[in-house]
Amino acid sequence: MNPFFNPEDCPFEVLGFREDLMDAVTGVMLGTREITEPDRPLGSNGVKEYTITETIVLKKGHKEFTLKASPQRPRRVLGMIQILCGKTKGKK
Repeated sequence: MNPFFNPEDCPFEVLGFREDLMDAVTGVMLGTREITEPDRPLGSNGVKEYTITETIVLKKGHKEFTLKASPQRPRRVLGMIQILCGKTKGKK
């Protein structure tokens, strides 16, 4: 297994995690949201499909993006968890 898919084996400091959300139909990147702990494998091994039924705010670069959805008009999205890395472990 690639060491980047297990946070404990990552050779870099782990600063956190984010989830990239993409439109399930078109594959267009919608934005990212911060998460505290991953609940599935990182990267493409852990892609999960969601049906969003309420409006959520995502980050897209330095801007915020509002993904509008409702129970009457749900949005299907794919989520992939990425690790946010810092410096190499052991270096100052």
